[in-house]
Amino acid sequence: MSWPRHFARTAADKFERFAEAFELGSNECPRLVDSVATFECSTYSRHQEGDHTILRGRVERFSRTGTPPLLFRSGQMGSLWELAETLARPQSRSGEP
Repeated sequence: MSWPRHFARTAADKFERFAEAFELGSNECPRLVDSVATFECSTYSRHQEGDHTILRGRVERFSRTGTPPLLFRSGQMGSLWELAETLARPQSRSGEP
């Protein structure tokens, strides 16, 4: 089972299976050890929308590395440069090089 599917399903303790990949942040919430960037937030407000609760957070702490992030576009995952290479080149307008 992949990570996204694992965390999208209901489970008693979703982090137990991947405990070595997480550490507790300053706010006691789990965060990925090798993540490119982390945002640690406090809850600012909650809004009910249908069967979902939308949380708005206030960023309390932020960290990042120099590693380029992975992006997901049209079923593909890669760096910005890798995904840009798969895009069709735009057609030039008449009179432009």
